[in-house]
Amino acid sequence: MQESPDAPWTRQYEMRGSPRPFNRQPGPAIVCLSDLLLHSGMSGGRGLLIGSGDASTAVYLVRLGFEVHVMDEKTASQDLLESHGARFHNHPPCEPWLFEDGFFDFVIDEEARHAGSGRREQVFPGELRRVLKPWGYCLIGNEIRRMEKGEGQL
Repeated sequence: MQESPDAPWTRQYEMRGSPRPFNRQPGPAIVCLSDLLLHSGMSGGRGLLIGSGDASTAVYLVRLGFEVHVMDEKTASQDLLESHGARFHNHPPCEPWLFEDGFFDFVIDEEARHAGSGRREQVFPGELRRVLKPWGYCLIGNEIRRMEKGEGQL
């Protein structure tokens, strides 16, 4: 039986719906935070990642069962993230964030890009506190903190 001329296109189209293989591991701080979250009873919790990086953190957390939102103004990894179940938000972190108060159990900014960046430095701390649930966790750089709303220094 001869293959239809459309067969290669059809196979490629069908593959779009399935996640591409992804085997990169996140850094040790992310592994530590995820263990902490899972042992704190936050399995299936909701988290926000500031910036997508190489997508390893988002994919790792989604595979552990967390609901992961990624906020980044660069869309290079959007398809990869969404194919693995993360929710992508094309939005700059230096503008007010488009999330409800107390929406996230944890917020991650691995690269700590908020430091020393003008407008972002003004917006980031307040928005982080606003969207984080009381006693939520945040990871900035490699430092994990648990803060009560309104307390703690960033």
